[in-house]
Parts: sequence; C-alpha cells; structure tokens
Amino acid sequence: MTSKDELNRMYSVLKAHGLGNFTSLVYWSSSENSSSLSLKQKFDYGLQIAYYKDLTYNVEAIRAF
Repeated sequence: MTSKDELNRMYSVLKAHGLGNFTSLVYWSSSENSSSLSLKQKFDYGLQIAYYKDLTYNVEAIRAF
C-alpha cells in the first residue's frame, strides 16, 4: 500500500494535472496514526486525515513514483 507522503505527491502532481485516472475521492495510506487509526488522502481537495481502520476506502498501489 502507498504511504501518506506518496499519496500526497500523487495528489499534488498527478491529480492536480488531470493525470492518474483516480476513481475515488478517498484513498487509504499505509501510514498509521495509532493502533486504531490510519491516515487517508482526500483527492477532492488534498486533505490528509486520520480515520478508524475499520472503515472501507480504496487503496492505490504504486510501483515507483
């Protein structure tokens, strides 16, 4: 899974230029905030926020960026 920094870079570089074909507005990152919270990236306006891990959101796998 993608780290919070990689997701933020994808948002600021790819999404901002209309690239990447992102199908969701929210993606989980592999970065944890605590044992019960993980960070997600909102692709509508770039916010990163911690949410409970039991919620369902998409993931975006990357090989290199």
